[in-house]
Amino acid sequence: MSFLVLLIWALIGAGGGLLALPFVLPYIISTVPLLALAFCGFLLIVAGAILVTRWVVGGLACLVERTGPIASLGRSTRLTKGCRWKIFGVVLLTIIVSAGSGAIVRFVMDLTGIAFADVIGELLMRAGVSAFSVCIVVMIYHDLRAAKEGISSKEIAAVFD
Repeated sequence: MSFLVLLIWALIGAGGGLLALPFVLPYIISTVPLLALAFCGFLLIVAGAILVTRWVVGGLACLVERTGPIASLGRSTRLTKGCRWKIFGVVLLTIIVSAGSGAIVRFVMDLTGIAFADVIGELLMRAGVSAFSVCIVVMIYHDLRAAKEGISSKEIAAVFD
């Protein structure tokens, strides 16, 4: 936004009109790499979200179906096909709930003013968030297998017998 304001100011205003352009032009040129980096950062975030959504059940596919790491990522890609927007929503909601609960626990622990309570609270909060996140991934895996292959919970659990 400031880029456009400065450009307009340099071209039509500031008492000097086009005379101000040599002073503003270096600023405009210096912002181009910053804008390029911001755009690249955005692309990396989008690419990361796409890969997380595709590979969210790769670890469980490796464990339950006893496949290798590369094969399990391919299996996860096939399982999540057609359901990725729903999975993205669930993963995003899980991140929001985890971050919110973490912020609440940290706030409450900071109110106590006891350093040991902060450490214990942080430990319990991280354990709870980790367990919650793993349960979400297991439910996604179960629901995908049940919907796409008609497999039951007993058949999935039989791998641990």
